[in-house]
Amino acid sequence: MILARLLYHGLGWGRLLMAVGSALLGWLLLFGGLQFWFLVDHNLIRRGDLLAPEFCIVHKPVPLIGLPGGTGITFKEAEIADIKNQRFVQALAPFECSRFQAHASIVFRSWLSGLETDLFFESIPDDYLDVDLKDWAWTPGTDRVPIIMPREFLVLYNVGFARSQNLPQFDETLVRQVPFTVRLSGQGQNREFAGRIVGFSDRIPSVLVPQAFLRWANATLGEGQAPPSRLILKTDRTAGPELERFLKARKYLYNVERLRSSKLASLMLLLVYVVLGFGVLILGLALGVLALSFQLLIVQNRERLERLIRIGYDPGRLIWHYVPPVLGVLVLANVAGMAFLIWGTGQAIRLFSNYGYTMEPVSIRSCALAMALLAVLIGVWHSLALRRRLLRLA
Repeated sequence: MILARLLYHGLGWGRLLMAVGSALLGWLLLFGGLQFWFLVDHNLIRRGDLLAPEFCIVHKPVPLIGLPGGTGITFKEAEIADIKNQRFVQALAPFECSRFQAHASIVFRSWLSGLETDLFFESIPDDYLDVDLKDWAWTPGTDRVPIIMPREFLVLYNVGFARSQNLPQFDETLVRQVPFTVRLSGQGQNREFAGRIVGFSDRIPSVLVPQAFLRWANATLGEGQAPPSRLILKTDRTAGPELERFLKARKYLYNVERLRSSKLASLMLLLVYVVLGFGVLILGLALGVLALSFQLLIVQNRERLERLIRIGYDPGRLIWHYVPPVLGVLVLANVAGMAFLIWGTGQAIRLFSNYGYTMEPVSIRSCALAMALLAVLIGVWHSLALRRRLLRLA
């Protein structure tokens, strides 16, 4: 007891308590942020809910007086290559548009008979579609053509056009079951197909047909392929702000709402990095103050320690009188950290569930092992630093 009083004489307890509190705060921020990252990675990133690629449709503005055939709003090969070479663009595909006239009508006898409309068709590679492609294939000679409609078209028809014109309303299931006739004309020819809607897309705001069918129809009834006027980009979701700056710089038009989710993903990742950074910074400063407090204590008690060494005390044994407080702080930090991780994981899961995300609990084992390893490393480093300081007095 007397030896402890001699060794700890002059220790600034206020400074020590502040360092201990800061170390605990940094510890919780660091491993709380790390556990939050594990939770997000397991539930959102790997499932593709948060950092899945973003699909953005790009087109050019129409001039004050648009020329027939879309001249002036098509993309040149150099422009497409420029977009494709951007680091945040993972893939790119042009929209292929119909170059013939198309008309659809329901002719069989039912309460839906008499509905008809002119159509246009577009196509993109299957990899960019967000619907089930089981009935999507088409081969030359087949008299049935599958069609994908934008879900928003059906919504607008039901809640707007049908109500205002006193027309029947119907849901997706009924629309999928209704056959209709698609008549194509061009180059002095007419062709008729049985059309059926096989899916509704939330991603593509266009009436889509298989690429094989559109290319055949353009070659047979149209004027061949034309330069694309729209592009679909598959981009890194976290590159939303950079993508937006790029498109604005080239005066391309795009769906702003599509990029807001990417901004949210970027913001969430930034917050995780900020929390981790603050945790590392606070923990590093606190541990530095803690280590400095004990080294300063050795300097202040230099004469007492030299006398103890001269009368026979081993410097290697004296060091252990300074190690237990630091080990106690590390044990306290680990216990408090694990309790915080268990509580914080539950709170994060409830928070995400309130916003419609189904989250599975993630074990704190990885964070606990990381805490234990870091505690051992800090303890060993602190012991060696104090040992070197004491050996200089011998």
